[in-house]
Amino acid sequence: MPKESRVLTGRSLQCLARHVAGAGIKLAIQLDIPDSVISGMAFDTMASGQTSADVTYRMLLLWKRRTAIVVGGDHQHCVSYVGVGERQSGTTPGSSAQVDTLARAVAAATGNSRVADVIVDHHRANRELTPDCFFANERSPTNTPVVTNGLAAVFPATR
Repeated sequence: MPKESRVLTGRSLQCLARHVAGAGIKLAIQLDIPDSVISGMAFDTMASGQTSADVTYRMLLLWKRRTAIVVGGDHQHCVSYVGVGERQSGTTPGSSAQVDTLARAVAAATGNSRVADVIVDHHRANRELTPDCFFANERSPTNTPVVTNGLAAVFPATR
C-alpha cells in the first residue's frame, strides 16, 4: 500500500488549519462535511475554549478519515463522499487525487489559489507543510518576511 502524502500528515494539516482558520467552516463545506457535523464540531470546540484553528484541524482530520482507504474483497480504493449517500471512487489515501481535492477545496474556501499551489507543490516534492511555507510565495521587494514565535508573517518593509 502506498505511503500517505506528506501534505496530509497530522503536522501538515495542523499548519494548514492554522493558516486557513478564518475560512475553516467554508473549507469544511467545500470538503462536503455535513452541516450537522460542522455545527457540532464548532460548538464542541468553542465550548471547550479552543480556537478556530483547532476546529479547522478537527474537520481536516475528519475529512482525511472519511476519504481513507476502504478494503473490500480483492481490491482497495479510496472513497470520498460527494454528498449525502453519494460516493466517488478515487485511488489511494494521500494520492494526487486526494491532495487535489484538498487543494481545490482550500482555494474555493479561501479565494486564494496560492495556498492551493503550495499544497500541490509540497505534495509533488514529497514535503510536509510548515508554518512558513505559505509565505514563501508572498515575498517581494516590498515585503519582508518576519518570524515571530516560530510563525511567519509578512509585513510591508519600511523605508
